[in-house]
Amino acid sequence: MNKIFAGILGLMLVVGVTSGTAYALFSSKATASGLTFATGNADLRIWDGDSWESDWNPSFNFSGLYPGFTNFQLFYLKNESTSPINLAVAGKIKPGVTENPTGSWDTLKGVISVAMNLSDDSAGTGWHTLNDWFTTGYDLPGGAIAQTAQGNYKFYVQVDPSATDTIASKSISDLVFEFTGTQQ
Repeated sequence: MNKIFAGILGLMLVVGVTSGTAYALFSSKATASGLTFATGNADLRIWDGDSWESDWNPSFNFSGLYPGFTNFQLFYLKNESTSPINLAVAGKIKPGVTENPTGSWDTLKGVISVAMNLSDDSAGTGWHTLNDWFTTGYDLPGGAIAQTAQGNYKFYVQVDPSATDTIASKSISDLVFEFTGTQQ
């Protein structure tokens, strides 16, 4: 019985090897050459009155502030990304400010508030102190800005009506609001 089984197994092995090596396939190759992969970018710009820039030193000079003061300036941001992406925009104060006299930041950071609204005032960030804008930052209203589109905003400034005379003759300057556009 074992001899019969071994014989059948041997025959199957010979047939399998012979048929496996006797069977051939045609093949051909095609190639794709010279491929290029180039990334785009995210590019948020701010209007300086003449052109779209990545950095602008506006003439936002809020002076003569007093308890209860409120005023605004218009500003515009544009998505000039080379990639077809939408940019959600957030604003935050960067470190570094000039104080006159020293200690003015500590005095004013909790009594001066900023709100950023759409230019038609249909939506906004709500009022947040300079300190909040420095430590946290906030998303600008209106949703993400589409490629080649612009966002029109109002930069509101308000002094707490209950501020005391401790804010008198204080000045902070060279304050930098940084706007970051993040792909959505």
